[in-house]
Amino acid sequence: MSITEKALDVLEDCVIDKDVLEVACGSADLSVTLSSVARTVNCIDLVDFRLNPEVGKRLNVKFSLMDAAQMSFADSSFDTVVIYNAAYHIKDKLDRILSECLRVAKQGGAVCVISSFSIDKAIIERDVATSLNELDVHYELLYDKTFTCVKISV
Repeated sequence: MSITEKALDVLEDCVIDKDVLEVACGSADLSVTLSSVARTVNCIDLVDFRLNPEVGKRLNVKFSLMDAAQMSFADSSFDTVVIYNAAYHIKDKLDRILSECLRVAKQGGAVCVISSFSIDKAIIERDVATSLNELDVHYELLYDKTFTCVKISV
């Protein structure tokens, strides 16, 4: 089982038959995996040189060059927003990106920050939690053998 398939197991209830956004997607390997169960998957990043070629082959996946701190999506555009293995990369804009993720998530939806990287774990536990407390947002901190995950119910 691939690492993105393991992530899908953790995120499953948030993505099946949902409109999903993956923020700071990098290669978009998770987006490709999610596309097997999600209604639609949008993925964004500041660069596209790492993009998995499968993204262009999936009818329900769309990639856009976009800054996660200033998304062009309308309010309440997605059922679920996911930040996967990217907490360290976005730490300097974390507050703004989390605010944007909450803005584009639909009421009743979720925002999930999930990582298998140890470098992300401290950021998720410390910085993401602090930001969410300051925003007065309810969240759950979840762990399994592979992942640390913050799940925010919108």
